[in-house]
This record gives sequence, C-alpha cells and structure tokens, in this order.
Amino acid sequence: MVGRRAAAILLTFWFVVGSTLLLAATTARGQQEALPFAGYPAPDLTLELLDGGTFTLSANRGKVVLVNFWATWCPPCREEMPELERLHREEAGRVLVVGVDAMEDPETVRRFIEAEGYTYPVALDPKGEALAAYLTRAIPTSFFVTPDGFISRRHTGILTLQAARRFVEEALAYRPPER
Repeated sequence: MVGRRAAAILLTFWFVVGSTLLLAATTARGQQEALPFAGYPAPDLTLELLDGGTFTLSANRGKVVLVNFWATWCPPCREEMPELERLHREEAGRVLVVGVDAMEDPETVRRFIEAEGYTYPVALDPKGEALAAYLTRAIPTSFFVTPDGFISRRHTGILTLQAARRFVEEALAYRPPER
C-alpha cells in the first residue's frame, strides 16, 4: 500500500514538474517570437521632441529610421552618441536618427544635449511607453526601421559608425518575409 501511494505521489510530482517546464518553455518561446525584430512591423511611436515638436515614426516612411533608446546616465549610450551624430550629419537624406531618452527629466536631457552639441532629434519617453512597446530592457538599444516600416535590425550595446552604416544598407535592401 505504501509503495503504491509513494509511486502515485512521485508520478504526480513529476507530472507537475514536467507540465511546469513545458509551460515555461512555451511561454519563453512565445515571448521571444513577439520581440520586435527583423521581419516585424515597427510599433508606431508618437513622442514629444526635446525641441517642442512631435516625432511620429509612421510619418517618416520612405527613409531608414534609426530609433536609439538611451539615457544621460548610461556610459555606453554616451560613448556611441558621437557616432550617431556623425551618421545624422553624413546620411541626413537617407537616414533619420532619433534618440529616445528613457524616462528622464526633460531639463536633464536638454542640458546634456546642449552641452554636448548634438543636433539629431531627441524624443522623450517619460513613462517608458516606447521602451515597453519595443520590449527594450537594456540601453543603448537601436532599431533600424526600413523605409516601408519594418524592423530590419535590433542592436543592443554600443553602436559604431561602421556597424550603423552596414545596418542602414541592410535596411535599404531589406524585404520582409511573406507570411
């Protein structure tokens, strides 16, 4: 009797463990597939710009848009910003570089941008809604959006000018998969 009961408890235990692991694996895979990455339409953004205007991603079809999530307190972000400024200046006709500041006070951002002399558009994401829409958990993270509104590349970490140029060419040549 004790042997049958122990076997039933053990069988139930392993069934629960196995079911939990299967559910966790399925959920994790589903979350990975839902991440904004190549082949998916870029979530539209409408954000206030530091200069008082408005940035709407979908209003910029026809050129590559580099959406870069950053913050003033982030050393890797600060390291890549001169490269983004250079891309902005050299590729202005083909590429729109937009920095999206992650949940900071606008005056802090304004002082930093003015002190450093950056000229590319900086959008404000005070509540982290854009970060959430792009499922961004680490900064800097950059998204290259094709002229027709698809994400061609997601890059987390410092973005060099050389890599950015390569990703721009990739975005220009990108064709989304048929679904």
